[in-house]
Amino acid sequence: MVKFLSALFKRPASKGSEQYDDEYVSYCIEQEQTVSELEAALHTSDNPNDIALQTLKTVCTFYDADWAGLLEMDLELGVSTTGWQYHAESKPVTPHKIQEFENIYPMKTWLDALKSGEPIIILDLPSIAKALPQEYQAYKRMGIHSLIAVPFGPNPLGFLVLKNPARYRTHTSAVSIFAYVLHRTIAQRNAIERAKMVLTPKEIRNDNDVIINFFGYMEITTKDGVWREQDFNSPKCSRAIAYIILQGASAHSAFAIA
Repeated sequence: MVKFLSALFKRPASKGSEQYDDEYVSYCIEQEQTVSELEAALHTSDNPNDIALQTLKTVCTFYDADWAGLLEMDLELGVSTTGWQYHAESKPVTPHKIQEFENIYPMKTWLDALKSGEPIIILDLPSIAKALPQEYQAYKRMGIHSLIAVPFGPNPLGFLVLKNPARYRTHTSAVSIFAYVLHRTIAQRNAIERAKMVLTPKEIRNDNDVIINFFGYMEITTKDGVWREQDFNSPKCSRAIAYIILQGASAHSAFAIA
């Protein structure tokens, strides 16, 4: 998981329209130091949850943001969900507002960013009030004054989002690096979860065999995998059911739905 962090810094950075002023030089130096420190911290970890949370804490601290989190998107179902997230210890926590990020899916700015791969940068919220009134109102409700959102994908698809970054707001290459780390971490987590689902007891021999465990944590086991209690309670459960209803012409295994 951590080997590609070093590889990212072996690639030459493109200067583009960047100016080599004091802030940019400071940004480049701190970026390299920060990623090197993250690599060292993750060197002994293969746990996707630990890797994701440490990465989010690092990027949130680097940009002095209120919050850093993942917005995972499913274009086929037309839904988005907030995934791993980190709240800066020195900033107020407003989880009910953060959940509203899930409502940004239809917004054109975000869909365009997914298609182009370009980051969304809002330096001052009032500056978009006239051009993007719907987005302005949504951001205002969430307590957003400035924003950086870098898309990642494909499979999984989504954004690494920084709420109210106070430093280096016009320099997003570091966010792109951390977004790539998190993209691969999500993929690793999904692979682990799918592998767990296909491990079924020997008693399951055909499509008609079902084992339901009511003791401890509830589980439903079929030939296609295991559905656990945390899956029942997950918001993704209702989306999976909606998908099955809409795709009624064909059956889907638990593995495929996951």
